[in-house]
Amino acid sequence: MLVRRRAFSLIELLVVIGVFTALLALACTSLSAARKQGKWLACLSNQRQIALAMHAYAADFQEHFPVAQYFDVHGSAFVAWDTITEAAFPTRAKPGLIWEYADGGAVQQCPGYDGPSLTSGDLHTGYNYNTTYIGRGANEGPHRGFGQAPATVSQVRFLTAALIGDGGWSAGANKFMRAPLDTGAAEATVHAGAQAYRHLGATNVTSVDGHGESRRSPSRKPGADRLSEELLGWPANGFLSPTDRPYAHR
Repeated sequence: MLVRRRAFSLIELLVVIGVFTALLALACTSLSAARKQGKWLACLSNQRQIALAMHAYAADFQEHFPVAQYFDVHGSAFVAWDTITEAAFPTRAKPGLIWEYADGGAVQQCPGYDGPSLTSGDLHTGYNYNTTYIGRGANEGPHRGFGQAPATVSQVRFLTAALIGDGGWSAGANKFMRAPLDTGAAEATVHAGAQAYRHLGATNVTSVDGHGESRRSPSRKPGADRLSEELLGWPANGFLSPTDRPYAHR
């Protein structure tokens, strides 16, 4: 005796496909969220290692944190906290001031940033260093670097001052973190030294004491003109505060 098996109707097939598609979408969304969260955590870990490297550097150089940047006239090279670029070889970045303390340059790559570096030949980028108040350097800060060395560990009264963060502006990442009210740099330069809010809508920042956290709600510089905000890349990028308080070390 033949037994006739009931086939799926078109409607039933469509329902099954719809349910499968919905489950697949949920799984992909969960995987994407987990991947983004993993990059966020890896970024915080990188920043903490960089902060530790800077303290190790300071221990070897009479408590001074590394200088943010300057031009070495004798060596004809642009020296920065993360890389050194010789004028004769502009497309080749050499290890910067903290590499030997940070176990190479890979830790300086933010896992949430996949764009190019502003330094030719630099394979690792994404983070910026508090230039206005901590690193300083030539033409930086209220005294434009004259007679003002990088801050020392003992000078830092507010250990919650930002040290390392996710750098960002309209052209990608940046390596020099500038406070919004920095009077030693042009307004365009200040806006090119803001923070990127690229980790689940937040920016990671690690303070002098090595404590890392994520901050939301990017701020704008009071009174900034439209051109400066276009350079900033608002609202994907912004400042930690409309004042210098999160950046100031004392």
